[in-house]
Amino acid sequence: MTIVLNGASNTLTGLATAGAGIPGSEVVAAGALSNGGIIQVKSVHFNSGVASQSHPAQNSSQSWWEYDNANLRIGITPTAASNKILVMGHVSVGAAVSTALSFRIYRRLGSGTGAMVGSNTATNGTAYLCFGSTLIDQTNQTYTQPFTYLDPPANASDEHVYYLGFNHNSSQTRDIKINTSGDDSSDYACERATSGITLMEVVA
Repeated sequence: MTIVLNGASNTLTGLATAGAGIPGSEVVAAGALSNGGIIQVKSVHFNSGVASQSHPAQNSSQSWWEYDNANLRIGITPTAASNKILVMGHVSVGAAVSTALSFRIYRRLGSGTGAMVGSNTATNGTAYLCFGSTLIDQTNQTYTQPFTYLDPPANASDEHVYYLGFNHNSSQTRDIKINTSGDDSSDYACERATSGITLMEVVA
């Protein structure tokens, strides 16, 4: 069947759809897509401010700052448990004092408790288990870390909510900052950047 996009009437014909006959509800039916097809996309882009957390000295307890905030949090409800959720994004961080920052991807179901996904799970004593890390060696710069992870959903009934968590490796309290450099001065040498997360449900 030929696919026709009519810009004058804002219609797309020639695809198998669900919700036909209900204005505004027509979507591509999952059965019309082969493996690798994208069923739905959700995205959040944090470009309207900054966030900061004074995080305590670290030890074997490994406390994490879970930034479960609408600025950098996005949810998606899979249409089938057999599909995958492609998690992509970037996060820009800074620190007031040179230190190593680690981050995790967290997922929670509905209003439940978040748990890390995609991080290294091979324990080695008290070594941090994380998705990625960066060394902050300039307090007037932001450091942008990309991430990509293909997540198997837990089910097709709960909203899967994704957000990020942060940690540092210092024995002293450190300020962890999102979207800004460590000192965040009103100066041409300092930076304010963006962070974002995009979710895609992929037919598998």
